[in-house]
Amino acid sequence: MLDKSRNLICCCLCWGIVAVPLHAKAIELELFAHEQKPYQYKNKQGEIQGFAFELLKRVFERADVKIKNNKTPILPFARAYKTVERKVNTAMYMTVRKAARETLFQWVGPIASREKWLYKISSNDRVLVNSLDQAKQFRVGTVNNSSTDEYLKKLGFNNLTLLANESLVFGMFLANRVELVPSLELTMAFKLQERGLKYSKVEKLLPFDSRYQYYLAVNKQVDPKVVAKLQNALNEIKADGSYSALRAKYFN
Repeated sequence: MLDKSRNLICCCLCWGIVAVPLHAKAIELELFAHEQKPYQYKNKQGEIQGFAFELLKRVFERADVKIKNNKTPILPFARAYKTVERKVNTAMYMTVRKAARETLFQWVGPIASREKWLYKISSNDRVLVNSLDQAKQFRVGTVNNSSTDEYLKKLGFNNLTLLANESLVFGMFLANRVELVPSLELTMAFKLQERGLKYSKVEKLLPFDSRYQYYLAVNKQVDPKVVAKLQNALNEIKADGSYSALRAKYFN
């Protein structure tokens, strides 16, 4: 009887030794991003900030999932994408979820809309637009050879002013040298803020590209339970109003 008791104690101790480290080991993901203002970018001090960065910090905290080294390296998009595709326990944001990528990752989101709108300067009464066909008669500024340029041409926009970068496009827009520009809502608000202008400076007219949304792309080998925890945390943040409050901050 004594031998049986000793064996039972030994078994319990052995199980305890194994169970403690398993229970104590925290879930941890290495998180990557590419620069995309105002969603994630480095400020003048080299610190990462932005709507998506703030949102995902809250999501990970609520899900009790750690971000490795508590950092989110900003990498070129292609490098971050390939890293997360190949390396276990990694994830990246903001990633457009589309059919060609569907089976390459697990997905948490949507974390932000990718709906693009046509904008005009609010005071420009000459620009009256109620349909995309009406919009085609006005000069639209966009970046040459960008995905937006290609999609506008596909929709039949021929009156395009094609420029080298977004800064040039926005400058011409503010100077009334182009009458319409395409933009995400949050991006437009941020560009105006950078120049000390209010969102009321512009008028949002029509959506022209609602095909996709932005997600957190998670490596396929990550435990699906971890992905579910992150998704549940995001759902809760949206349900309790925290998401809307954070987004509103970027329109001030």
